[in-house]
Amino acid sequence: IYTQKTTNIVKIPLRKEAEVLLNKYFKQGLPLPVKSNQKMNAYLKELGKLAGLNNEYTILKIWGMRKEEIVKKKYELLSTHTGRRTFVTLSYQRGMKPLDIMKITGHKSFDTFTKYYRLDEIDVSEEFFNAWEELKPKYGIKEIIRNLLNLGTAPDVIAQSFGLNIEEIKRIR
Repeated sequence: IYTQKTTNIVKIPLRKEAEVLLNKYFKQGLPLPVKSNQKMNAYLKELGKLAGLNNEYTILKIWGMRKEEIVKKKYELLSTHTGRRTFVTLSYQRGMKPLDIMKITGHKSFDTFTKYYRLDEIDVSEEFFNAWEELKPKYGIKEIIRNLLNLGTAPDVIAQSFGLNIEEIKRIR
């Protein structure tokens, strides 16, 4: 495809599920349905709401010396750009090389690309222990947290002990 911003060509590998969907249109000689970005984002928010993504998130906005906290539901934060960021993060976590991900996303600058990857403390700890294998404890952090939860330890106590936020603890369950 040609990117909108730069008109550079980006080659995106397709999974079999995507090929089946594309072939459905091509075999019938139909154009692909195209939605405006605004309409697509509205649909994503609606899907998120239907999927029950109702957790509240506090967003800190800083303008100069002024700070403002905005509370939103998770589904309200969904957009095609969220999908782009998620793709980068999950691809990296699954072991793809950053330069390969950049080829797919069309990023030219490594600095810009790194803003798309959401590194959390659990990833950092796991990477540290993988790099220093001989120091790796018998159990991984996620397993320890799951065991603590199973033993009835309060999630907020675990979050505080590990220096994580409560949302990270909930994702581990």
